[in-house]
Amino acid sequence: MADVKPDSDRVPLDAETRANISELAQMLVDGQNVVFITGAGLSVASGITPYRYRQDAIWSNFVTEWGTRKRFKEDPFAWWNEFWLRTHEKPEFLNAKPNAGHHMIARILQCTNTKLVTQNIDRLHSQTSVPVQKLVEVHGRLGKYKCITPNCEFSTKSSLDIPDLDAFSCDGSTMASGNLRVHVPLCPSCHAPIMPQSLFFDEKYTSHAFFNWPRVVKWLTHADIFVFIGTSFSVGVTQEAVAMGRRTGKRMFNFNLYADPEYSDLLHVVAPSSDSLALLCEKIISLQTDDRNVLEKPRLWYRMG
Repeated sequence: MADVKPDSDRVPLDAETRANISELAQMLVDGQNVVFITGAGLSVASGITPYRYRQDAIWSNFVTEWGTRKRFKEDPFAWWNEFWLRTHEKPEFLNAKPNAGHHMIARILQCTNTKLVTQNIDRLHSQTSVPVQKLVEVHGRLGKYKCITPNCEFSTKSSLDIPDLDAFSCDGSTMASGNLRVHVPLCPSCHAPIMPQSLFFDEKYTSHAFFNWPRVVKWLTHADIFVFIGTSFSVGVTQEAVAMGRRTGKRMFNFNLYADPEYSDLLHVVAPSSDSLALLCEKIISLQTDDRNVLEKPRLWYRMG
């Protein structure tokens, strides 16, 4: 497990942030239904740079222009080599390891009635101790692929695994050298071009079974609390969650480096996630080992290891 920083190395947290963390810890110990939704900000400490810094960013525009199924179909070779291998499936992503924030979330999910929905395709949550039944990678996962032929089994139901893209290398390039160029991988079933198992900007959450959208909707519907971590609230799943939370009066927490005024109705925890989540873990353990909490909530008590 990643090392947790000692108290002396953590960023000081203000009173409001500490109060919000304490409130969430009590709700978790009480066994309320909590859905965590994580975004790109969580993986920055793992060395993965988010492409969406601000709304008018050139980098963001490049990704949104290329990151569509329509653009892929126009020229699969250019799409793979000019876009995907330069922005996502590259050493920065493939060599990344879970950071302290990922491991803290895995520990927190040992509490009852907790679920995790991640927007990140970097596979880092799946490399921690998060139970598979508690995790949905709603935007897909690196290393898995899908077919573009509508009636193919790999188009909407199943995923393809390619352990090593170097097998498709052209011009003697390699992934390790950072200049990999590939011949377009083809579907083993129908021989059409395949694309990464990611939710692209012109695709729906219901477009493939891997995204598990019905489960996400069920989790959101039955949750008492939403906890957003490192997200910019600029994709469908976060917008849906916020709208549902506001409509039904759910408690919502935002763990981020800043408090977005557009989401002033959320309870903000402004700090690096490694610090705020470490404190949340400590609060949970403290509450769980308090005899009064054990006596009052005997069937919901779950000791975090």
